[in-house]
Formats: sequence, structure tokens, C-alpha cells
Amino acid sequence: MKNLEKVICGTGMALLLSVVHSSAIEGLNISVHCPDVWLSWPSVEGETYIVQYRPDLTTNSTWTTLTNLFPAATGTNRTVFVHSNQVACPTGQIFGMKFSSGGSGSEALESESKGEDKPPVEPMVMPKDGSKAAVPLALYPPGIDLPGYIILWPDGSADEWNAELVEKWRAIQEEEAGDPQTKDSGGDPSCGFYRVVRNGVHLWGLTNGTVLSGVVEIPLEMALPNTDQITGISFYTDEGNPLIGASLKNPESPWIMVWDTTMVPNGTCAIYAEVDFAADDSVTNSPITVTVSNVISFPNYFSRIFGDCMWVYAESTIYPADFEIAMYADETNYIGSFYGYTDDGIISFPWDLTDGGSYTFTNQTFKGEFYITPSSQKSSPKPEAGGQSSSGSGTNFWAKEYRWSGLGKFVVAYSALDDNSTRTFRIGLMVAGGTGGEYGGVTHTLGNYGLGLYELSPGNGQGSAFQMYDGTTKTNLLTYLWDISYRNFYYFGHGSPSAIGGAPGTTVPTITSHELQKVLYNFLDSAKPANYHPYRFVFLDGCRTGAGKMCEKFGIPAQTVSTNFFNAAGVRARAFLGFKKKISYNDAQWTWRSLMLSGFFTDWQQGHPLDVCVSNAVNGVHTGGFQKMDSSYVIYGGYNLRINSW
Repeated sequence: MKNLEKVICGTGMALLLSVVHSSAIEGLNISVHCPDVWLSWPSVEGETYIVQYRPDLTTNSTWTTLTNLFPAATGTNRTVFVHSNQVACPTGQIFGMKFSSGGSGSEALESESKGEDKPPVEPMVMPKDGSKAAVPLALYPPGIDLPGYIILWPDGSADEWNAELVEKWRAIQEEEAGDPQTKDSGGDPSCGFYRVVRNGVHLWGLTNGTVLSGVVEIPLEMALPNTDQITGISFYTDEGNPLIGASLKNPESPWIMVWDTTMVPNGTCAIYAEVDFAADDSVTNSPITVTVSNVISFPNYFSRIFGDCMWVYAESTIYPADFEIAMYADETNYIGSFYGYTDDGIISFPWDLTDGGSYTFTNQTFKGEFYITPSSQKSSPKPEAGGQSSSGSGTNFWAKEYRWSGLGKFVVAYSALDDNSTRTFRIGLMVAGGTGGEYGGVTHTLGNYGLGLYELSPGNGQGSAFQMYDGTTKTNLLTYLWDISYRNFYYFGHGSPSAIGGAPGTTVPTITSHELQKVLYNFLDSAKPANYHPYRFVFLDGCRTGAGKMCEKFGIPAQTVSTNFFNAAGVRARAFLGFKKKISYNDAQWTWRSLMLSGFFTDWQQGHPLDVCVSNAVNGVHTGGFQKMDSSYVIYGGYNLRINSW
């Protein structure tokens, strides 16, 4: 919540302060219609609001919610909320203030009082350098020290901040004030502080039609009616697809979205944010339509990861054109330039990492500076420094992915959905395939069905799976995932676009996407990418696990592509399987679901492409139609990945 408004009755003053996580509702009016306090603000039909109050800002008081999900007024663009019987003054008297803000952090106070304007009767405080607007002295709790501030008294005089002067003023005020409920109409009781914030999460400062380019930072405004654990914040296009290049500036204090718009194609798109919780449903905002405009962009963002070779890819709005790419090893060491021509704005070619001769570069990172010149203006070579200006330019980075061989081992894990121990026991049987593997499941199919291609999680036999149920087992599971001998992961349990795990009424913890990223150190959407422990195949069998970009935390791009896509970058093919919607689980039919999973993993180990394995499971090919795989599945990475794909 960001905006705090205080009405000092009798003076008609309103105050706004900036506090982290939310932004002021611009054009907020506060007035007193004795004995009530009226709040009104610009609104849009369909929005809802939280209105809160507290008598002062000392530690002795807390915010009280006056209303939650308060609907915007219909048929008008302004909403009014009345806080009744708050002011002891002659009924019918009207006075107050209107708050307005241009969004730049400055504040303006405009008188709304009936009758002639009167000078303020409250002392004001402001920095001596004038860097902030004056605010009422009454705002600050007793004992606060503000060196570098001045006090503006009602008679027009001013003093440097002096704690003794302030305490004398407070003592006089307390002596004259008496009980605000019994004070006569000539007094000046305080009505307290108010704040009004839209429910949900909003991309603050964006309006329909905003044009964006380069890397932008967009604050998030959040007003959430619950106190459940926030597991993450996801960003989407209006088609429900992950917003490529968008991430949190600081995931441990996630209130700013950083979006590298060069990682998406130019054009118009609608974007929105979503807050995910450990147990409750997510909260989203209405999509805002923006226009992305970059002279040079890099929408095949996974091509920034390279292995035995590098895929150089870019798109330019200038064409036909000549281009130059000045390459730097480790960002600073100029090693030479590529030159070429594009008649459609697409720049795409493989680089074998050699100097054109016998030398092969072994550096772990590269930087490319792109220069585009219309073909009628031939570009000139651009060495390490200097050179002529060009019609368009941009910079891209590449990071080497460490090569791995073999199929890699398979981590198989699950967690409870609730505190029903019988259901949890059946989940374990479903994943394992029954007590003797008679229903297949995951672990028995991977280990026992005559295929025997995978080694499972440490400490688990082929008839069992790892259960995460507390903090210790969470740590153990993350340790398994961190081990570079593991390249495959199946998980069953609660999920969201930004976390797995968690179960109401239990000790089951969550593993957030941020925690996975810290363990695996895969950063596909960062300004300078890294992929230290990519996975070959990940199947997160939980609600909405494929809606966001969990795949990126396992080093798999949020793009559905052919395995040839990875060959062009000289790295091993990989794929992620999750679901965009909530999925159901009927523990009374756990045997059928176990058979469905068995059919899926049998198809996989027999060499079928991943999309065929999924199609068979969705259509109930191996289970007679009972307990099919949910049709909201999504495959990211190589849709045609096979068990023997390089």
C-alpha cells in the first residue's frame, strides 16, 4: 500500500506519503461532510478497492480495513466511500482537500473548503533544501528527530528542526485539545489517516498505447486481501503465454518488473502480471496493450546459449541493409567482426567459434555489437573504437553451456496435497506403481519394465519415490536436483506458475522458482545469460506448472520448438512438460492414473517423440480412457524430443 491520506479537520489538509509496494490513486479527494469523512477517486468499472484507516502512525495503532473488494461505481468515472460518524463538528459543515499527483513523486494540495480560503493553522515541516514538499508536523510521531528540516509555523515564521520546540508545541496542543469526542465545534480534531488502493496487482505507470524499447523497469502496485505466502510473480501476454524477457528486479523483494523488450518481436501485445500464492488462487490485473519498438531485437532468446557452436540471430527494422557484428570475447577483448547483407531484416547464421582459420576460441562468454546501415549507405569496418555512426545498433550476449553426455539420472518425487494421510499414501503408490509395480507408475516403469535406462533418486528403490514433507526433505530434494548427474525430474504435487509443493494444514514446504534458480544457476532471461545445470527432461505434474516460466529455471526456454533449434546452438536438446490450468486427482482411482503414467513413460523409453507420448496419455491409449492426462498440457523446448535425441 502506498498512499496515506490524513484529514486535519478544520484545516482541510490532505497528505500523501510514498511507501513501498503500491502507488497512489491519482485525483483522490478527501472531504468532511460533518460528521462523516468522504473519500472519492477516479475509477474504472470492474475495478475493486481496499479502503483502510488508522488514527495515527505510531506503533500503538494499526491499519483497520473499512472495506475490501469495494466495487467501482457504475455509470460514472468516480467512486465515493463514506466513513460515517468520524468527526465531532456541526452537522452539515463541509471542508476538505483534493490530492493530485503527476506521477513524478511531487505532491500538490488544493483547497476545497467552502467559503474563503484560510491559511493553514497547523505547523508544516520540509527539508531545508526544498527537495520535498511541506507536510504537517502532526504527521510525525513524538520523539522523531529530523535534522536538516525546518518547521514552518502558521504565523509565517520558520525554525530549524528543534526537538524541544516540537515537544512544547505538542504539549500546548494536548492541553488545548481535550477529548476530541467532546471538544466543541471551534476545535481542530484529527480524523486520522486513510489509504485507498486497487485490489490485485497492476503494472504501474503503463497505459494502453505505451511504446516501449530496450530494457524497462515497471513498478508493481499490489493490494492483496490475504496474507498467504507469496511464492512468486509471473508475467504474461494476453494469450496466456509467458512474457519472454520479463523478470523481477530482486526476486526476494519482488515489486519491480524488469523487461528486456529486445527479447520479443516488435509489435503490439497486451501484458499483465500475476501474483502466485502457496495455497490461495492467484491474483492478476487486466491486460495493458503496449507497443514494442526496437531497431534491433533478439527474439530467439535461447540462441544466446552456445555449446560446440554459436547461433547468431537478430532481427532489424532496417532492410535491405548491410550489417556488421563486432565480436568481443569476455565482453572486452575485440576479436574481429562479421559482415553481411540482409534483404528482409533477418540476421541468422552459425559460428563454429573459430577465427576463420585454425584457431578455436574457448572463451565462456561473448558480446556482439550490431551495426545496421541501409544498403544504399555501405557500412565501414568498425574496429575496437571509433568508426562511423550507423543507422541502427544493438548489443547481445552469449554464454557457454557446459557439455554433458549420457541420458542422466532421474529424480522422482512427490508431496502431499492435504492432511489426508490415506490420500498421501495412495499418491506414493501411484507414483511408485503399487506395492510391487503391478500398476507401472513412474519409478517401476523407469526401472523395472525391462527397459532399465534410468537410475532413480538416491536412497530410493525402484518401487518407491522420494517424498518431500518438511524442511529437511526439501533440502534433500534440492541437493538431488543440484547434483549434475541428474538431468531428468518428475514431480507430483501442488504447483503454480512459480512454485511446487505446499499443502494447507501440513508441513509440506514450497520450492519456488527463485530457489530452483539459486540451486541450478540457470538464467535465460537475464541481461547476461547463464546455463550451468540445464535439464534434459522435466515433467512437473501439478496445477498450472506450465503457465509461467518454471521451465527456464531448468535451463529450458519457454518456447515450443524442434530439436533442430538446439542443434543450431550446439547444445543438447531438452524439453519441459507442465499444465496451464488446474488439474484434478481422484485418489480413489489412483491405479488408473498410475497406469496412465506407466504408458507415458513406456512410450518415452521406447523412443517415441515427446508429443506422441503426451498425445497417447491425453487420449487414454494405455488406460482405456480412465484417468487421462489433462489436455491443458504444454511442451516447452523440443516438442519432438526423443530419448536418444542428442
